[in-house]
Amino acid sequence: MPCKVSLVNPMCLVERHSYVASPHMGLAYVGGALRAAGHQVQIADADALRLSEDQLVDRVLAYNPDAVGITFSHETALVAMDVARRLKAASPAHIVVGGHHATFTPDEILHDYPAVDSVVRGDGEETASELCWSLDAREPLEGIRGLSFRRRDGRIVHNDARPALEDLSRLPWPARDVVREAATAGFMPIFPIVSSRGCPGVCSFCSTPNFYRQGSPSPRRWRGRQAADVVNEMECLYREYDARHIYFCDDNFIGPPQSGWERAREIAELLKQRNLDLTFEIDLRADALREQDLPTLGLLKEAGLIAAYVGLESGSASMLRVYTKGTSPAQNVGVMRTLAECGIFTPKAGCIMFNPYATFDDLYQNVAMLDRVGQVSFWNLTRRLELFPGTSIAKRLQRDGLLLPRRHFADVFNYRFIDERIAAMADELDFYSDPRVQRIDSLANFIDVNLPMMLARGRGHKLPMALPEGLKALRAEVSRLHLEFFLRVAECAQRSRAWEARPYREPYLETLVGLFEQTQEATVAVLEEAHASLAAETATP
Repeated sequence: MPCKVSLVNPMCLVERHSYVASPHMGLAYVGGALRAAGHQVQIADADALRLSEDQLVDRVLAYNPDAVGITFSHETALVAMDVARRLKAASPAHIVVGGHHATFTPDEILHDYPAVDSVVRGDGEETASELCWSLDAREPLEGIRGLSFRRRDGRIVHNDARPALEDLSRLPWPARDVVREAATAGFMPIFPIVSSRGCPGVCSFCSTPNFYRQGSPSPRRWRGRQAADVVNEMECLYREYDARHIYFCDDNFIGPPQSGWERAREIAELLKQRNLDLTFEIDLRADALREQDLPTLGLLKEAGLIAAYVGLESGSASMLRVYTKGTSPAQNVGVMRTLAECGIFTPKAGCIMFNPYATFDDLYQNVAMLDRVGQVSFWNLTRRLELFPGTSIAKRLQRDGLLLPRRHFADVFNYRFIDERIAAMADELDFYSDPRVQRIDSLANFIDVNLPMMLARGRGHKLPMALPEGLKALRAEVSRLHLEFFLRVAECAQRSRAWEARPYREPYLETLVGLFEQTQEATVAVLEEAHASLAAETATP
């Protein structure tokens, strides 16, 4: 008999003000695999659909599942454990958790959280399916590779690791339940696709290499789906879900330079052959784009590529070495300039402002780079290194005596700074959870990422449209305000008096509120004008 399985993604505790619903693709892939294996699946993606913990628990219990699979990030880990506790108190369902954090902390989870029965390590599709069949047949769990579990006598068992699946095109496509639910709930759905897994990079802060190294003696760090399989899924989203824009949420879309760009060319050629009215965006490393790759980049643009997200991480050469990025500040600026020259939109780029080795010179170099490439945001100016289990930088911090005991299994800030002034500055800037900051950052993200594409789509164009000058000026003012406040805090911290910047926080936030209201009004006006213009064009015979 097939199992009834509820797959859960809890909502982040930090209040968010997002305009879109983005499904959790790991959960969607497991859901697709379980359905293909014959199991019944409910997907309860609370983070995408803004379900409260009570709403989430009620939804799962109403489904009456045999098993519950919970995924989580470090931000949702404690919520996930509370959801597991509440479900276990009300249901006999087997509760299994998975994802990056779970993969590297199965002992802590199974020891400290009795509501959790098992942990999937690494890719979850095959392990979850085997677990469901074993539960239904009441068979022992010892033979399921990639699974850790607690026996009835309390002993924790770690089965052999499951080798990473080499041919990703064998996997069933992900379940798309969230797309239809999002539209019903009034959110604009996002259409993500995973065309590859892993990354050829060896960034010291990234858990991806070790996550996909599970059970593989000499694993490939990057695995790409066949180009035809990728384009087939894109066409399915276009025809069955009315998708017109797709986000490739790969760790690294290009992958290894030679074979990765060859696959990218195949995808572009297939898209052009099918003549789909689609646009798409990708993630890539700063060193992924070489001069010899520009023709293929041009072909991708012809096929619908309009935007690229680049992991810059730092404008400081010493910090890039700490992160083992293998890139330089000049490469960071250069790739952003090259993409712009090629007509590829670069709405967002990653930066890790604070880490235990940072100096004030590093911070100022980061700020200069962000300002130069137009990526000043509160998030980029205040982001700290997140210390994920299984990363090489965690081992370095331990060796250097900078690692602190974790407060709980999902603590990612368990380190101290070499320069206590930097630590004090990071603490003074640690208020991203303030709704006033989140509102302006979410609106700015909407303006930078979604609005130009929406305007272009409304006018029948593929390329993002330029924003009106008034709205651009308001966006620039928001960035200037963020930058001024950051530099004021830095000046106080450098004098070992970071606390002196505290009185400036409230005026800064109140000014943000005023800018948010002006920017929101201007954004609504732009959308209304575009809608009216389109309606007039449509009505003209």
